[in-house]
Formats: sequence, C-alpha cells, structure tokens
Amino acid sequence: MAPLVGRASELQEAAAALRAGSVVVIAPAGEGKSRLAREALAAEAAGGAFTAWVQATRSAAAIPLAAFVGLLPEDARVDDVHSGSLDALRKQADGRRIVLAVDDAPRLDPVSAALVLHLAEREVCVLATVRSGEALPDAIAAVAESAHRIELGPLDPVAVDAFVEGLLGGPADEMARHWVRETSGGNALYVEELVSGAVESGALSAAHGLWRLTGKPSVSTSLRELLTTRLEDLDSAQRAPLELLSLCEPLAHAELTALTSPSALRDVEQRGLVALEPDGAARLGHPLFGEVVAGTLPVLRGRRLRVQLADALERRSPRAPGDTLRVARLRLDAGAELPDVLRLDAAEAANGAGDPDLAAELVAPVAGLRAAMALARAHILRNGNAEAEAVLARAEPLAPGEPLAFPYVQQRAWNLTWKLRRLEDAVALLDRALTWSPDPAWTGRVALARRMETAINEGYSVVAELEPALADPTLPDGERFNLEAFAAMSALFAGDGETAAAIALRTCASLDPDSPLGVAAFAVAGQIEQETGEGAADMRAQAVTVLRARVRRGDHDGAALAATALGYRELMRGRYRDAALHLAEAETHAARHDHAGVLLYVRAYQVGVASALGDFEGAQTAMAGVDAALGGGAPLARELPQVLRARGWAARLRSDAEAGDVFVAGAAQIEQLPVHSAHLLYEALRCGVDVAAELRAATARSRSRLVAAFAAHAAARAHGDGPGLLAVAEQLAGMERVCFAMEAATEAAARFLDEARHDSARRAAARAAELHQPDQGTEPPVIDGLDAPAVALTPREQQIVQLVRRGLSNPQIAERLAISVRTVENLVYRAMIKSGVSDRRRL
Repeated sequence: MAPLVGRASELQEAAAALRAGSVVVIAPAGEGKSRLAREALAAEAAGGAFTAWVQATRSAAAIPLAAFVGLLPEDARVDDVHSGSLDALRKQADGRRIVLAVDDAPRLDPVSAALVLHLAEREVCVLATVRSGEALPDAIAAVAESAHRIELGPLDPVAVDAFVEGLLGGPADEMARHWVRETSGGNALYVEELVSGAVESGALSAAHGLWRLTGKPSVSTSLRELLTTRLEDLDSAQRAPLELLSLCEPLAHAELTALTSPSALRDVEQRGLVALEPDGAARLGHPLFGEVVAGTLPVLRGRRLRVQLADALERRSPRAPGDTLRVARLRLDAGAELPDVLRLDAAEAANGAGDPDLAAELVAPVAGLRAAMALARAHILRNGNAEAEAVLARAEPLAPGEPLAFPYVQQRAWNLTWKLRRLEDAVALLDRALTWSPDPAWTGRVALARRMETAINEGYSVVAELEPALADPTLPDGERFNLEAFAAMSALFAGDGETAAAIALRTCASLDPDSPLGVAAFAVAGQIEQETGEGAADMRAQAVTVLRARVRRGDHDGAALAATALGYRELMRGRYRDAALHLAEAETHAARHDHAGVLLYVRAYQVGVASALGDFEGAQTAMAGVDAALGGGAPLARELPQVLRARGWAARLRSDAEAGDVFVAGAAQIEQLPVHSAHLLYEALRCGVDVAAELRAATARSRSRLVAAFAAHAAARAHGDGPGLLAVAEQLAGMERVCFAMEAATEAAARFLDEARHDSARRAAARAAELHQPDQGTEPPVIDGLDAPAVALTPREQQIVQLVRRGLSNPQIAERLAISVRTVENLVYRAMIKSGVSDRRRL
C-alpha cells in the first residue's frame, strides 16, 4: 500500500472528532479520502475500539443491505433491520466503543443509508467518506449535518515530493518531482499512477541512487481510462471549452466564452472541469484533462480550433510575453503559413523557453543573420556546438554593417572559446571584426572584447578598460553583465575576494533573480563565495530556489548550475551522499544543455566525493570524466584549479604522501592565483604536509576569510596550538566548511590529550563528533586515548544541548519534552561532563 503523506493534521483532526461523534470526509476523486478513513479507523482499532468497514458501490446498491454483509445477522430482515443491528454490533464489540466507517456513503442503497443514520443517532461513531459535489441521500445528508466535516484539498508540494520518494523508495531529482507536482495537481491517486506509469515506461529510472526523469513521460493507460470516465458523458458543446484549453491554456474567460457556448461553459465550470482564476483566466480543472482531451481530438477539428485560437491571441492588445510563441506553435501545428517575422520572433522565444527543437523548425526556412543566430542558438542548446559554429561561419559575410553584428561576434566568440576551446579562432574572429567598420564606437567595443578574450587564458588579468565601458549608461544589460562578471572574476583571480564579492552581490541586486542574467549572476557570486568564503551566507538556500525555478522553466543550463553549486556545498559540509545526488542531478541537466561548461566541475567534485568515501573506482571514473570534458585539450585558466584539485583528490586514494606532492606541485603551477593556490595548499595540509609558510604568504597576497582560516589552521597545527585549532574549527564551520572544521576539532582534541588536558580534549572531541554528518558514508572521528562512547552524546543528550543553546531553562525543557526536571538536570550534567565544560552556557 502507498504511504500516507501530507495528511497528518487531518488524521489528527479525525481522531479528535471521532472521540465526540461522527465524521464526514469530503474530497474529489483520488484525493485520498478512503485512505485517510482507513488510517483513522486503524488508529481507532489500535486504541481499543471495535471497528468495521462498509464499502458502498454502485453494484451493491442494487441489493438492500449488501454493503453490510458480514456485519449483520444472517436472518436480518430488510423491513425490520433497525431492531437487531445495534444489538449485533454491541455483541461483536463486547463492551468496546463502536466506530463504523462507510466508504463512498452516497452510493449506499436506501435501506443501508437509513441504517447508517439509525446507528449514528445512537452510540455508533460513523466515519463516512463523500466525493465532492456528489448528491447525498436524505439519510446520509442527515448524518453529515450533525457530523464533523473534514474537507481534503490537493497535497501540497512538499507532501507530493515525499509521496513520490516514498513510492520510489529513494530520492528523485527535481525534474521528476516537478513533473509529478505539476501534472498531478496534488491528487494522490494521480501521483501514484503517474509514478508507476513513468517507471514502467522507463521514463523514470534510477542511477547512482537517484531516480531521474530521463525521457518524456506519457499518461499510463490506466490513468487515461480513469480520467476518461470523468469526461465520457460530455456532449459536444460541453467538450468544446476543454478542447480549446487542451490546445492553448490559459485563455481569458471572455475569449473562451466567445469561442464556445456560454451555457456549456457554465456547465463544465460547475462540474470542476474548467476553473476560473481570480485574474479572469480560464484553465482546465486538472492538468491531466488536457492530454486526454487533446489525444482524442479529430485531426481536422484540431486544425480548425488551432487557427481560431491563434486568431484570438493575435487580437490581444497588449500581448502577453508568451503569446508570440503560442501563436506560432498553433499555426505551425495547424499547417498554416507563418510570416518570417513571426518565425524569427517565435524561434527566439522558443530558445528562451528551452525548446530548441521548435526553434530550429521555425527558423529553418528563413534567411539572414538573425535567423542564423537563432538556429545556432538552437544547436548550442542541444550541445551541438560544432554545428552552431558551421552555421555562424557561413553567416559571417552578412554581419558587417548589421545592427546584430556585435551580438553575432559575441555569440560566435563565446562558442569558439568555451565550447570548442578554439581561443585562437575566437581572437582571429575579433581581429576581422575590427575591420568591419571605422566607427570608433564599434572598434572600441570590439577591441575591449578582444582584450577580454585574451585575458581569459591569462588568469583574468585586470582589464583597465572595463571601468570606462561600465560607466556608459547606454550599455545594454547583457553587455553590462558580461563586463561586471569579468571584473568580479578579475578581482577573484587577483586574490581580492572582498572586491569580487562586492561586485557580484551588487550585480545580483540589480537583476531579476529569475531572469537568465540573474541566474548567471548567482553562479558568479556562488563561485566567488565557494573560493573565498566572501559574499552571501545563504548561497545554499539560493541554490535550492534557483534549481526549482529553472526546472520549472525548462532551463537545463540554469538547473545544472544550481545543482552543481548544491553538490559542492554538500561536499564541503561533509554530506557526501547528498553531494553525490545533487551532482548526479547536475549531470542529467548538463547532458541536455551545458552552456556554462559545468560538466567539468561536476566531474571534478565527483572525484572529491569518491575520495572522501574511499571509492577508488568511482574516483577513477569521475577523473576520466574530467579528461573527457577537456576534450584532449588543456584546461582554461578558470578550470585549471579545479582540475588540479581533482587530480590531488584522486591521488589521495593511493596515499596521502602522493596526494600531498600533487597538491603542492599544483599550487606552485598556479602560484600567481593566491586564492586558488591556497585551496591546493590547504588540501596538502590535510594530507600532512607542513605548508604554514606558504599559506601565510597566500594570506598576505589576498583578501579572503577562507584563505585566512586555512592559514590559521596551518599555523595552529605547526605550533601545537589546541585552542587555536578549536577556534579555527568554529571559523570553518561558520563558513559551512564542516568537513574541514571536523578535522580541525579532531586535531585539537588530540593536541589537548598530548598535554593531558582531558576536559578540553573531551570538549574538542565532542565538537568533532557533533560536526560529523551521520549517514553520509563516513565514520565518526576517533581520537586515540579517548573512549568514543564516553565522549559521544546520545540522541537525547544532543536534543537537550540544542535546547540549552536556545536559552531554555531546565523546567522549560522538561515541559517541552514531557520529562521530569530531575531527568533534564541529569542529562545536562552528563552532556557537560562529556563535553569537558563546567558551565552550561559553554555547551
């Protein structure tokens, strides 16, 4: 049986109400009213009540009392059933309270319905389920009138996610969860059918512990039949509004009224098949109706309706942002002619909406530079970067003098540099572009682009020309962002984390976070925080928000960026299994579209996860993925630090000594990048290499909280400074580098033990144990000379410590946990002893 999720409050409400009388649960089909009733009845039975289940059906309704077979005496008479029914139930209950559940109560035959009323009016607590909008027989209506009513709505998104993962028996990626949330509308039965159908078809499959949506799921036969039942009695006029909305949703209510019969529209609205929203938009009553209705629409009628809908959308003034794409899609599907301007506008919109196949289809017959750029963009979105370059190369003669000449140069240079790794060809293109016009404004923009292009492979050396360009108020948003992002990366590569973070945060604040530029700005800010510890403290929460938003928009590139950021942050938090799941999700998105080149980073971080988990084979596989992402070429300047780090992580599975050598050599290779080299030096420190002097020098050349913490760790270790190591642990934990913090606390405990400072050692060991992340694939830290069970806090002690830290007194803790004050005092005392502190305020 599927797990019951998202109904805890309703279940609690039913239990409380049944203690006082009868309960009626009302919900649309598939929302889980029967399941809730069964759980509530089971809870009553567990509490000592006598319980019985009566299932009403249409077939049983033809025979009086058929639903009560087994509960009533065999000789019960239809004309005198009341006299013996209660006595029969009392005899079976043997003194216990009686709770009778009646599922689908309106389907009872009249005699059975009257019996339910008779029992409810006496000592029987009735728990009845009723489908929303269903007419009630008089007897059941009388029961409902005096009963407590519980109305079930759709499951909320959190509950749907939990239900999906309960059905699958493991975590699912955001794409899968989003698809189920949107398609099911929160209907529990539909969730179950969608998941089972997607698994059966192979569209939903598990790999590396994560269920991923790898294909386009379709509605299963059983779910289609279930939905068809709700629509089968509609006449042609009533079906028309659903047909229109299945092809184009939403529509303004006035538009839908003009295209259909007003009376038929009212009928389907009353039946919940069409919903009118507060803003006047009309939608299908459930997302799944559209696929069922459109699948049965005759071809010629479908074409005619599409043309009518396209005409209606074109009459809008002003048009909504997505109207152009909808008009083009409708006319294309109807086989109608599309003017070139509509094809171009719609192709660009389709690319922006994450539908490159449609964009390519729309723009295929159109000539010109704009068409070539749209087609190239479609190729890039499908990871067809070589095909994009071929299209753009053929279009180069069209570029000089065109208003789109500079965007063309930017698009092509970006593809050559970041996707094809042909920097020389990108620079050559910019050299040719300098000759396209003598206009100083043109040559200035192209010259700056060329300078930035050459700087990419020189470690983002500071470009002095950026400041006057950024001061230009006429600079388009896209170009401004590119310059600001470059300025931030220049500061980062120069070691100035504070300035880099300030630029990135200022850029983020100036952009819509849900726009493509806003997502790119988030990625830049995230990379800076990742390397320096500077910037927003809530990057993980932001990444979760961005991931959900980009999946909702079908933006695989943005989703890959967010999932990669989450994977790295979980890696740093010591949550290695969670990191692996996020990176697997990022891999899925990047396989569909990797505009930003995140796949290399995904592979590098997967090496780190495998190294932490002791997975030699996994590290080798991920390292091979790093090499594959490089395509046989050398890494670019921004990629080199992560490649070097991944090589060191892989080497650590062979020996700390070998890994230390790899990390030190890598740091020397990028010595001109103080922040990035500091990361490699710190990894060498974790392998046992004394790099205190080198990290001190890196700190002097940079402004970065994280690098400063690295140097402090190295110095404290070199001087055998236990308190210093414990202080560093707190600094690192505050920056969510929990795996590093745990190591520093463990070293502090060992140092305190060497000095025979046992209380301090226990306190440090307890902190290290607290920082360890359970169920993430690694063992808790062990300090030689300390008894682990005596140091580790029990789950109850950990709970008490958390409440003490929140400022609660012993009596307040006792009241919250429903235990005695004396018990709290003992637990606090034991936690203090284990933690090596003499004051509860230091817990």
